[in-house]
Amino acid sequence: ETHLTAADAARLDWLPGALAPAWGLPPGARLVDHLEHVAAKEHIGRLTGTHPSTVTVDGDLCSGRDRTGRRHDLSVSRTHDTVVVRSEDVP
Repeated sequence: ETHLTAADAARLDWLPGALAPAWGLPPGARLVDHLEHVAAKEHIGRLTGTHPSTVTVDGDLCSGRDRTGRRHDLSVSRTHDTVVVRSEDVP
């Protein structure tokens, strides 16, 4: 399970927009404006021991793929300023 808060994203993105390319966001995008996307990539990256930049996430945030192409089904929820990502493909 991965948790990401808006405050966490703001701390990571202390130079607003500088990290956007690492998360596959549009140039200059702020991480805090894409919490669900960032959290999903972080989740899969942590599970696979890879950097989030090597992870792709589907637009609906229901799944993503690691750098080997393996699919990871996800459950993404948001409450106010906190996003929680869970793996759906874990027995």
